[in-house]
Amino acid sequence: MIPTSFNLSGKLVLAPMAGFTDSVFRIICKRFGAAMVFTDLISARAITYKNKKTFEMMEFSEEERPIGIQLCGSDPDVMAEAAIIVAENFRPDVIDLNFGCPVKKVVNKNEGSALLKDISLMSKITSRVVNAVDIPVSAKIRSGWDKESEDPVSVVNMLQSCGVSFVTIHPRTRAQGYKGAANWDWIRQVKENTSIPVIGNGDVLKYQDAARMFQQTGCDAVMIGRGALGNPWIFKDMAAPQQDGSIEQSDVTEKCFAAMTHLKQSIEKYGEYSGIRRMRKHLILYTHNLPKSRELRKHLIEAKSMKDVDGVFREYVKGIG
Repeated sequence: MIPTSFNLSGKLVLAPMAGFTDSVFRIICKRFGAAMVFTDLISARAITYKNKKTFEMMEFSEEERPIGIQLCGSDPDVMAEAAIIVAENFRPDVIDLNFGCPVKKVVNKNEGSALLKDISLMSKITSRVVNAVDIPVSAKIRSGWDKESEDPVSVVNMLQSCGVSFVTIHPRTRAQGYKGAANWDWIRQVKENTSIPVIGNGDVLKYQDAARMFQQTGCDAVMIGRGALGNPWIFKDMAAPQQDGSIEQSDVTEKCFAAMTHLKQSIEKYGEYSGIRRMRKHLILYTHNLPKSRELRKHLIEAKSMKDVDGVFREYVKGIG
């Protein structure tokens, strides 16, 4: 069954990022203003195996809606079966198909951006999934496998003909990885040559970048990935000029408070030991651009409990106050 088009609400979307976009971080970003969030990339085959850890990765709260569960795979039958399982057990607002991941272990299985080398297979996967479920299906792509094969306009037109409700384009090739500049002109060309909503992604590290992407490409929404790590304010900052013409900047105390809030929620969900281990990379990111951050990071990495982390932040704020 092909569902009606999914209506995007809001302009800024949190990207799926392996190891970062768990339920705790998604909720934080929603509270700061993210209009939509996505789960980490999920293996379709692991879903069909009813893997417990995989099912836990797909759990979400009502506060996180609208939310997309992102699937990755290369077998049309397996992808369709996984989509049905997801739709029946979790009812996300969107099932997103990953055709853009450049990571070697994904590409080596002919998944993610490897499918940009086999558009026919990508088409089969998309059609099977769209026709297997009664909720909207979207897709995330790169601009091509390499410079010689870049043709995102044709790829998106194919995806549209298969019935996807919207697309996200990261305008780098797989060969680029995350190096070099994202070619936003591809986003503009896709937007001008398709009738479904287009989300732009790539090189949006602060709110000014998102504003420029809207202006230069005409995209319907902007997906923010690395720019949101340690900086969920990016969603609030982008909204501020639209509301009253001013930008609210986060100060040191607010960053430390937000990091502690994030940690507390992580511990509530995973327990103190796992919660702190999961949070170390986030804590380091929250300290980015803070004064005397090297010493702060050293103490945060050594912290073993929430009390330890709280003490580190309190001493830090007192020391620079």
